[in-house]
Amino acid sequence: MTFKHSLCRQAAIVLAPILLILGVATFVLYALNSSKNEELMRLRAQNSVRIAHKLLSMKIDDVSADLDYLANMHEASEIVSKGFSRDTSRTLTTFSDSKKVYDQIRYLDITGMELYRVDRIGNASVRVPKQRLQFKGDRYYAAEGLTLLRNEIYISPLDLNMEHGRIELPHKPMLRFVTAVFDSDNKRRGMVILNYLGASLLKLLDEVPTNGQLMLLNKQGYWLKGGTPRQDWAFMFKDGKDITFQSLYPQEWKHLEAAPEGQVLTENGLYTFATLCLGESVQSSKAPSQVHAAGCWKIVSRIPLPILHEASRAFLFKLGMFNIPIVLLLLAGVAMLCNLRRKNQDAQLSIIEQNASFERFVPQEFLTMLGKGNLKDVELSTSVQQNVAVLFSDIRSYTTISEGMTPQEVFALLNDYFVFASRPIDQNQGFIDIFIGDALMALFPFSVEHALRAAISMRKGLRDFNEQRRASGVKPIHAGYGLHFGEATLGTIGTHKRMQTTAIGDTVNLAARIESATKSYKVDIILSDTAYELLPDPKAFLLWHIDTVRVKGKEEPVALYEAFDADPPEIAKGKTATLALFKEALAHYKAGEFEAAKKKFSACGDACPEDSLPPLYIKRCATLERIPPGPDWAGISTL
Repeated sequence: MTFKHSLCRQAAIVLAPILLILGVATFVLYALNSSKNEELMRLRAQNSVRIAHKLLSMKIDDVSADLDYLANMHEASEIVSKGFSRDTSRTLTTFSDSKKVYDQIRYLDITGMELYRVDRIGNASVRVPKQRLQFKGDRYYAAEGLTLLRNEIYISPLDLNMEHGRIELPHKPMLRFVTAVFDSDNKRRGMVILNYLGASLLKLLDEVPTNGQLMLLNKQGYWLKGGTPRQDWAFMFKDGKDITFQSLYPQEWKHLEAAPEGQVLTENGLYTFATLCLGESVQSSKAPSQVHAAGCWKIVSRIPLPILHEASRAFLFKLGMFNIPIVLLLLAGVAMLCNLRRKNQDAQLSIIEQNASFERFVPQEFLTMLGKGNLKDVELSTSVQQNVAVLFSDIRSYTTISEGMTPQEVFALLNDYFVFASRPIDQNQGFIDIFIGDALMALFPFSVEHALRAAISMRKGLRDFNEQRRASGVKPIHAGYGLHFGEATLGTIGTHKRMQTTAIGDTVNLAARIESATKSYKVDIILSDTAYELLPDPKAFLLWHIDTVRVKGKEEPVALYEAFDADPPEIAKGKTATLALFKEALAHYKAGEFEAAKKKFSACGDACPEDSLPPLYIKRCATLERIPPGPDWAGISTL
């Protein structure tokens, strides 16, 4: 009996620590797995909301751009003043057929009478006969249109279309865009109205990957998309006025109202949300600048708790299956310890991968310049002053190129270009600091020469990049490059919840201005005199002085130089041959001797017809001969 008790005691002594270790290991594994799964679900929900926000913003921008086009095209003033021609009718019908998203395109005069209307019937666009045109001056959107100034638009609430006082069946969601039409004398002539089929907008949400329920709410909290059939469009029906998100989820609605974006976990699930204000979306694009009655929508992702914890419960069940068989306790303990080690290794690998992922958003070079070893060491308002070379580049005529492209095609274009552009930057010891739409800003902490060589390499490589695009049947692209060197402030901006690293200051602003100037001079690469003077050997490049400018708000003039190393050989040879003659012409121009300057610029143009600068200066000289400058003329332009 004593032996048996001793054996039991020894077994208990041996098994108790194993059971304890097994129990602790089970708890730790479950906690780690739950935390990991929840964080993954949170990230996926945030990504879904961001994608939905981007897709909806792009679609609203597209419609606003169409409205701007219809209001400002030459035929618009003719329609509202002289009536429409057969060519105009064909143009608008073709426009409607190509877009396929406008239920109606209408032009109204200043009284609210329809002058022209194209209806979308089935798969065809049909011009409404004159005798069927209607008076719409008593409609709220027409009244709003009569108050709009030039470049102002009105966006109606998104609701269901009404016909003869009743909701049209099947339901037809409608969003109306209105802007005024002015003639060449800036006199109001009428307005153009687009009845946008909201179904194509809402359909975008179906394309967004999500683990739960993706909803779109208006500013009153009514469902526009993603609710039950009873909840969607409830505000359009008399017995649905009380069916709001707020009435069903009051706790969650408080969070939605308190912040433009965020994430909250409640007993009803994980809610991730962002605010889409139509006015801000349009104002951030190249569409009209003032928006009336646009309102804001809430994009909400809801993941119910059962789905949120589904993977964790499955994991817990697996752990339980290991613990039930008593005879396998030891093996289970060993297996769990091995499993824990594997999980730890996976966690370490996950951290390593996460750090690598963070570097894609915040370059390690930037952290090094900040004197930080890791992203977690960076705090809000962390900043340093440092001299750097700044390179700006953007795609020219980006809006024209992207018209008619799907969101996926736009993302593919930008990503393909940025991947291509990053290689010369990396090869020349620089790094991309930020992407701004179709533009990028790169920093070169060591040398101006690195930045210039990167720009030249990017411009030369663009030819091969465009050849690949042509082979794929898509349009080629063109880009401009601006370089400047000086002191910039590198650091973090934003909030404690959302920060980003960037570089700011006059150096950055001037580099952006110089890049923008490439469009005016019709050249590819321009650098400032500061950058030029810091080149170890300027003669190693094909450079020439093309102008002296004064940036608005600054007193010190800036000399601009073009780098034409990337020009086709015949053009580069022509520019090189006219270097001395162009310099003489520029000296005459700065001295106010415009006739002599014009003759020598003309000679430069004859010697190299492909050079864009001589025609620009010939036009300037002609203007200055006609309107002579003042006695303090120094040949300095305003940038």
